[in-house]
Amino acid sequence: MDREEIRQHVVDALGVILVDKTVIEDNQTIDSLVLDEDDIDELSKMLQKSGINFKKRAREEALKHSESTTLMALIDHIFLSQH
Repeated sequence: MDREEIRQHVVDALGVILVDKTVIEDNQTIDSLVLDEDDIDELSKMLQKSGINFKKRAREEALKHSESTTLMALIDHIFLSQH
């Protein structure tokens, strides 16, 4: 799966999780998207259903650095961990 396909799966999953879908942009941080640990876990489950492995360590790092982790950085990390 290429980066753009993974990006689309992440955006689609966030569209289900988030109430305000207008904030889903590549430069948004985890904090600005108001994602908490439960949301990140739900994102992981939804991605796994699509065959995308969102590793526990990546989830933990995203939450640990939520003020600086952008959506694009998260997508890149997920993409790189697939290979």
